Amino acid sequence: MNNDITTTTFCDNCGENEHVFRGPSTTDDFCRWLFSEVNTERTLAFDFDFELLGYCRSEVDILRKCCLKLRQMFMEITTQDDIKGIDPFEQSITIASVCNLVYRTLYLKSEQIGIIPPHGYRPEQKQSIKALYWLNYISKIHDVNIQHAFNGGEKQIGPFKVDGYRETASGEKIVYEFNG
Repeated sequence: MNNDITTTTFCDNCGENEHVFRGPSTTDDFCRWLFSEVNTERTLAFDFDFELLGYCRSEVDILRKCCLKLRQMFMEITTQDDIKGIDPFEQSITIASVCNLVYRTLYLKSEQIGIIPPHGYRPEQKQSIKALYWLNYISKIHDVNIQHAFNGGEKQIGPFKVDGYRETASGEKIVYEFNG
């Protein structure tokens, strides 16, 4: 056996000796080592499906333990006198949303800054994407400029807001409404 082909080295990760096989003619050396009496704990057949399943289960177990530790730490850190700790998995999907929840719950004082309601301050003024696509389509087909939510804002006629509005050169007023 040549020293430059097969060597025994100290493993930085596990601290044990490991065999390193280099070069084109090391197949015999590798097989001799693999099937030697020193290597009796290894099985002769490699079952990929079995090994992959074991690896996946191990990964899931590690992730589960990490998630539980993260949850425990969040709940300990965010527990205050009158506030139960914040569970990062109960109301949030991302770490950013958890941090925002912690800020709003523990640090934001009442009426300190405006918190926008989930559907905005005027939820009735939402215009559908479908309607905007339709208005853009009509605008391009007829080569006209239609005023809508993203182009000058929705036109208000009396107490009502309309999806689209335009005036012709002759002064004719045209209202576009999309039901959908």
